[in-house]
Amino acid sequence: MFATAASSLRGVERAVNQDCLRMETLAGGGLVALIADGLGSYTTSAEASLLATESVVAHLNDAAHRGALDQRALHAAVQYGNQVIWREALERSITLKTTLTALLCLPQSPETALLAHVGDCRAYLVRDGLAQTLTRDHTLATELGFIQRLLPARWRKRPSRHVLNRVLGEHPIVRVDVAAIELRPGDRLILCSDGVWGSLDGPDFQSLATAHAEERTVVARLIAEAQRLGSTDDASAILISVESASGAQVKQTLALNDTARNPAQPTWRGWPFTALTLLRERWTEGESASRRILQRLSRLGVRVRSLRMTEEWRDATSGK
Repeated sequence: MFATAASSLRGVERAVNQDCLRMETLAGGGLVALIADGLGSYTTSAEASLLATESVVAHLNDAAHRGALDQRALHAAVQYGNQVIWREALERSITLKTTLTALLCLPQSPETALLAHVGDCRAYLVRDGLAQTLTRDHTLATELGFIQRLLPARWRKRPSRHVLNRVLGEHPIVRVDVAAIELRPGDRLILCSDGVWGSLDGPDFQSLATAHAEERTVVARLIAEAQRLGSTDDASAILISVESASGAQVKQTLALNDTARNPAQPTWRGWPFTALTLLRERWTEGESASRRILQRLSRLGVRVRSLRMTEEWRDATSGK
């Protein structure tokens, strides 16, 4: 029913591959594919991504043995992976953080796949020659989609736009985006790290996924093309081809510990964090520039009590 392939290549500027890929057939015939990209130092980032994928797969195997593979089981498995690396980091006084994107194909419902996502690894669906992004990056850039009109143009290209605001291991509980995807024969699902999608556009995924029949050729070409276009990060990709299934559409994202939302629409909850991060980053431009941003935020309902409060926040986060 499914044909799969996966590949990962260490980035030219990396001492260790921080990405971790895993595909496993679960009890009862379910298939799970995971990709994780660790954050932080080389040693702990690789450990975080490996520990997260192993923990999620172990939890899903337990659910499969109980005959309880569903959306809640996938959500619980990602929460379990988060708690495992969070506790491990706490006990050893180290930093363990990672992104994670997981695709679960259900044995009892072969026309449906479940997708769980935290961070900025991405999932794409290539159907009828067109590529669709199934995930939303949990980064400042996503939040800036809402407040970019408040900021000078030079701020919109700041490196901070790549800062992740949701990852595994940062808190004991993490918000997980979960989506149900209805499959059709001929669909191709791609999971990849930012070392791939950071250099490729939607048309690249479309052309590469449709130009080659063999799955391993597609993933090899995705990584090779990303590196040819200048990617220096670890580049990893998983491809799952649907050989027989039924269905018609991609369902709306469901965050099980939050309200349902479309994956293409960022939440407003990250506004204060985003605004304060930008204020701290550009503080050197002077108090007047920061005050103007605060005034604009205030008019849109983002409550920042005073410039003094942001100054205190700046000092606290910078270790002063």
